[in-house]
Amino acid sequence: MEVKFLEPDRMNLMGYFLRDILQTNLSSKKGQKVAQYMKGNILFIASEMNVTLLFQDDVIEIRAGFHDKINARVKGDLNTLLDVALGSNYFTFLLKGKIKVGGNIFMLLKVMKLLRIN
Repeated sequence: MEVKFLEPDRMNLMGYFLRDILQTNLSSKKGQKVAQYMKGNILFIASEMNVTLLFQDDVIEIRAGFHDKINARVKGDLNTLLDVALGSNYFTFLLKGKIKVGGNIFMLLKVMKLLRIN
């Protein structure tokens, strides 16, 4: 599976973090298996940065900003979202209100699994 930027000249810091985490985790068979059947769009909002992950067939496209159709969203400050992606307990952050989620919960759980494989 390939991870690429839709508009590299507009990409923000969060997009680079997500790209690097996804590329690393997709290098394993476990990561490829998790991502294999994912379809849809997830919006990440951190501070003033917005990034949409577009899961399509064998490609994950990363776009700065919003996409027309969002299936799920995650909102929080950048440090909290990075802590979660690197293994911190996201339930604690949800309960404290430091992360807010919405949309397709099953898709959110899959993307969390994919971001936290290694």
